[in-house]
Amino acid sequence: MISDGIFAMLAHTERLKILDRTKNGRLKKAKDDKKPVMTGQVPYGYGRIGKSRDAEMIIDPFESEIVKLIFRWYTTHEDGGPLSLMAIAKRLDEMGIKPRSSNVWQPNSIRMILINETYAGINYYAKTQILKDGRQVPRPKEEWIPIDVPHLALVDRATFDAAQVRARRNQEFAKRNRKHEYLLVGHIRCASCKLAMYGFRKWDGAVPYYRCASYNNKIAVCWHRKRSVKIEKADKAVWEWLTSLLMDEEALLAGVHDMSEKREEELEPKRERYGYVVKILNTTSEKIQRMVDELADFEGETVKTAIKEKIRQLESEQKLLLEEKEKLEEDLAKLEISPNLENRILEISANVRGNLPAATFEDMRDLLELFQVKVLFHDLGDQIKLRVSCELPNSEEDIVLSSS
Repeated sequence: MISDGIFAMLAHTERLKILDRTKNGRLKKAKDDKKPVMTGQVPYGYGRIGKSRDAEMIIDPFESEIVKLIFRWYTTHEDGGPLSLMAIAKRLDEMGIKPRSSNVWQPNSIRMILINETYAGINYYAKTQILKDGRQVPRPKEEWIPIDVPHLALVDRATFDAAQVRARRNQEFAKRNRKHEYLLVGHIRCASCKLAMYGFRKWDGAVPYYRCASYNNKIAVCWHRKRSVKIEKADKAVWEWLTSLLMDEEALLAGVHDMSEKREEELEPKRERYGYVVKILNTTSEKIQRMVDELADFEGETVKTAIKEKIRQLESEQKLLLEEKEKLEEDLAKLEISPNLENRILEISANVRGNLPAATFEDMRDLLELFQVKVLFHDLGDQIKLRVSCELPNSEEDIVLSSS
């Protein structure tokens, strides 16, 4: 019947109004109270007190310590770290610590903890939006409303940022290398076009090579005639160069000390810039939200058009600031020196010196990361040159190999 359709339409419209009023009420609470809006289960590490609108998130004394352990195992070299997501899940299971809704930990559960910014003292609201058809869909991150909750922080900003950098790097590494162990992936680049080199085989069982990414990039210009090098040859040469730096423990310690001082000099201006960018980002978000609220108060199209244009300008600024913030977070995480870095380097170095043939792929990758090893590939015609360097002073060297 026609009346049924009308009633259904009215019911749908009323439902959207209720959802909109609910959203606006929670939005006002988030902006006014400056505390998380309790709309569902609280993240692991927190509890809840109060009911309905008066509900608040509090730190759970037991679970919060587990969260701190997870971040420590993932980002530092303490207790045998840094550990993979799987290794962290396995260790928690072995300790008899269970997640809330299961008997065992899963790597994805660990990942969700590591990417939740609430643990660093920032909660977000309005991460989704309701469309006219009633569907709830994600919003772009630049439209989320940040809420500073320093009283809920379980880890410092440097630790959280380090976790994000490692997660992104692991994801990038996993995409490039799902089947084989390519030691230099992420560290080797072409000196001509500056693109990364990736591991590849023509077929299963074929000799693996590092190949310049310009092979698959129609825009990039690479002047090298030969754009690949055998992986076995490159890995062996770079590993021998790196281990030669570890043989003199006294010189190694002095080098690590110099490396730490250099990083600290680079850190200070980046920390200051990061604080400024975060402050401007928060101010920009508040300006955008105020203008969005003002749109509802005006009926004239001229005023509305002007406000919308200003919002678009602010959103463009916000996008650039977010990109700079992410880049600064990555730089800070790479440069931060953990208190036990020196001990970790000495530990791995001693293992390498004592039993070089038994060094695991993980140990080798770990050392490349610790020293931020860089390899530049040069085509010399009948020879190949690898210019290797790391953060240790006076470490740069040219390794010349045959091109065959």
